[in-house]
Amino acid sequence: MNEQRFISGYSAFSLKLPSPMAEGTSLIAEFELGADTSELAPYINAVAQKALYYEKPPHIRFLLDGVLCTLFGSGGSAASFHDRGQALDFMEMLISFLNRIYQNKDSIRPNYKVYKPISILDLLRLLPRTNCRECGFSTCMAFAAALSRQKTDSFMCPEFSRPISFKAVYPVLDDKGNLLSTVSLDIDGSPRDFNCRREYAAAEDFGNKIDKDPEPIGGIFSKTRNDSLPTPLTRRELDVLRLMAEGATNMEISKSLHVSPHTVKSHVIHIFNKLGVDDRTQASVWATRHGLL
Repeated sequence: MNEQRFISGYSAFSLKLPSPMAEGTSLIAEFELGADTSELAPYINAVAQKALYYEKPPHIRFLLDGVLCTLFGSGGSAASFHDRGQALDFMEMLISFLNRIYQNKDSIRPNYKVYKPISILDLLRLLPRTNCRECGFSTCMAFAAALSRQKTDSFMCPEFSRPISFKAVYPVLDDKGNLLSTVSLDIDGSPRDFNCRREYAAAEDFGNKIDKDPEPIGGIFSKTRNDSLPTPLTRRELDVLRLMAEGATNMEISKSLHVSPHTVKSHVIHIFNKLGVDDRTQASVWATRHGLL
C-alpha cells in the first residue's frame, strides 16, 4: 500500500533576483504547494535545522540541506540557487521532506515555541555592560544581539538580572492536534530554580570549552587525519559525528552527550562546513573513507 502523501506537487514556480538591479547573484525561488502547510509548522519547528516559528504573520523559516526556506500557508520561498536546475531539485527534496514529516507526525513531538525577537537595547539594560566575556561573547552588546535572536541563553551571563518569575507556556490543541491558543502560567523564580538552570548552562558551557581539547579519545578517530583538515573538528564535534554515523538523531545525540538539542544542531552544521558536505549521509561516508571513524 502506498504511503499517503500530504503534498503531491507545486505550481506557480518562479525564480527571481534579490532585487531588480541585482546582477550575478544567487536566485530566490517562489512557489505554491498543493496543500496548506500551516498544520505541519510545529513539526517542522521540532525537527528542522535553525527553525524559527513566527506568529504574526504565521510562517516558519528553516534550513533544509543548507537552503533557507520559508513556508506560509500554501505558499513559500527558498534561497539561494545558482540556476533553475538546482532550484527544481530542491523543490523535490522539500516535498519529500514535508511528506515524511506528515507521515511521521505521530512520532514527532511538535514544538509550538514561537520566535519573538526582543529589543537588543532592552536586553542590554539587563546586562552589567562590563564586557567581561564570561558569556563567551566579546561584548555585552554582542551577547544581547545573540540573545535577541535566541542564539544563546540568559543564564550564560553570571551578572544577568534575576527574573521575577518563569513563564510556562502550554498549547491548547483541537481534536486534530492543531494549535488553537496558549495558556501561560507564572512559575516562582526561586533562587533554587534559578541556580539550577544557571548551573546547567554553566555545565554545558564547560563541555563546549572541553571541545577545544585536541586530544583523541580511545581510537574513535585518527588525530593525523583530523589535523590535516583546513579546520580540524573539535573533540565534541567528533563525538557528534560518530553518533551521527551510527544513525542517531539530534535528540538522541543530545541525550547521549548531555547537551541541548540546539547545541547539537550547531555541531552538525559546523561538521558539514568543515568537511564540505551537505547532509548526514555524506558526512558519515566522508569520515569513514578518510579514517576519522
